[in-house]
Amino acid sequence: MITPTSGNDGHGWHIPPAEDDAQQIDWRDPQDREQNPRELRWTCERHPTVYTLVAGGGLLHIRRDQREGDDVISAETERMPYAQAERVWTALMTGKAI
Repeated sequence: MITPTSGNDGHGWHIPPAEDDAQQIDWRDPQDREQNPRELRWTCERHPTVYTLVAGGGLLHIRRDQREGDDVISAETERMPYAQAERVWTALMTGKAI
């Protein structure tokens, strides 16, 4: 079951490189639909790409923020039920999805 992570802001998981046969995640333009989104888990902000698992409206999605110089390019997944989001998040965190 997905629960909020313990740890400090800015310091999260370090994920391995994606495997050669990694599942391709369908990244979309951000929708900002939730009134009170809650960040449950995140990866280390010291890396150029940061992933965040976000809850809101009874669903979850994953946000990807890619830093390129002074710019941040954001994308996110579709909204998913918790069980589906947990599978996608776990695949991303273990290099089985990108």
